[in-house]
Amino acid sequence: SDAPYRLIRNDETRQSLRLAEDLRLFHAHLAKGGLLKLLKTSEPLMMYRHRDGMSQSSQTPRRLLLKLRVKALEDRVLKVDPVFRDGFAIWGAGRDGKDFLKALQLEVRKNVKCFADVDEKKIRAKYYVNKDIGVKLPVVHFSELANNDGSGVATNSSIMQQNSEEENGDMGSSSASTALPNSTRIQKEKRTGHVAKKQRTEPSSSATFSHLPVIVCVAMYRTDGALESNVRSIGRTEGVNLWHFI
Repeated sequence: SDAPYRLIRNDETRQSLRLAEDLRLFHAHLAKGGLLKLLKTSEPLMMYRHRDGMSQSSQTPRRLLLKLRVKALEDRVLKVDPVFRDGFAIWGAGRDGKDFLKALQLEVRKNVKCFADVDEKKIRAKYYVNKDIGVKLPVVHFSELANNDGSGVATNSSIMQQNSEEENGDMGSSSASTALPNSTRIQKEKRTGHVAKKQRTEPSSSATFSHLPVIVCVAMYRTDGALESNVRSIGRTEGVNLWHFI
């Protein structure tokens, strides 16, 4: 169809349709393969007036941006790509991963098979349960996603660094790991290593998730390379069976 892609949710209001214009235009451009035609005019078609405290950016809720980005991913990947049709994993059981899950349409949410994480507390809990949206999902160590028999599992030090980052918030500073006393860092590394080893020695469980495509909901470039190393270790291909959402 020659009609441009329109990023609009079913539950939007007249007020929300006025917001996030740049995000909507960006995804319309992507949907056309970067070939959306922009027609030049000799006269301005619209004049924007900016007043202090009245910008649309300041009025745009973060949750609206999240929902629009999730819908764009659903429309272009999760609902149409056969790779994701039989289920997928969400990397990151923190705030961003949970918000991503909640924003999914019901038909897509049913395809989520598990959360993957490095946080020992979340992994020991075994499940993420949310009665409001009717989900109970396993929370597993990220190494259970590996499809290379564990040969590419990241080192304990990289796991420790990412774990420290995520414990300080999904968008926190990776410098937190270097602020720990030496004895604390060693103990933390031992504990994290124990979790990784335990998860890798359960082949039946790993086989359940090792084929799944993955949506990463943890911010990149904030863990001194730890997250990126861990993601590489599971043997996925970005843009094929792995997408970074955050």
